[in-house]
Amino acid sequence: MECKVNASSSIAVINRIKNDEQSKDITKVFRKGNDWQNNACLNFNDPQYSYSLGYREAANFLAINAADHHMQDLFIYPIAFLYRHHLELQLKLIIETGKGRLNISDGDQNKLQDEIGDLLHAVFSLCVFNGLNPHDTLTRSVEKFERRFNAVQQLAIEDGLSTLQGKSFDDLMTYWDKAKCLT
Repeated sequence: MECKVNASSSIAVINRIKNDEQSKDITKVFRKGNDWQNNACLNFNDPQYSYSLGYREAANFLAINAADHHMQDLFIYPIAFLYRHHLELQLKLIIETGKGRLNISDGDQNKLQDEIGDLLHAVFSLCVFNGLNPHDTLTRSVEKFERRFNAVQQLAIEDGLSTLQGKSFDDLMTYWDKAKCLT
């Protein structure tokens, strides 16, 4: 099935949504004043969890409304971006909090490996659910990881470091983020 997107028809649908009496005025989200119940609030409760939850809920909301207005083709990339960002933030939270929960400092490597195995199982299930071959996906992911890891090592060498041993998690993530831009 060939899918053709006509810009003028997309604009017409967007205008129809904007003019829809049931649609909410987005200016109601951002108002002057201290009325926290009628304003968008940042950094409430646990900020990292809130960011992640916000991306997921925005993706869910956009997906439902895109389907209701027959705009799936127009919104598929923003929806995928929002879900991906939610998952990346969740994985970072798992990594940051995992050490404390698993008592890794006590040398319980077996428990950590079991948890990583459960995480991989969830990833494989996600592959199957989306019609992807888990083996092919894992192979591509490992190859991508190796390219990025090699880039991290090269960046460290360029910074005059012979090893990343003993670097903080934040330092390692800074190198990883730079490597992502290069690969």
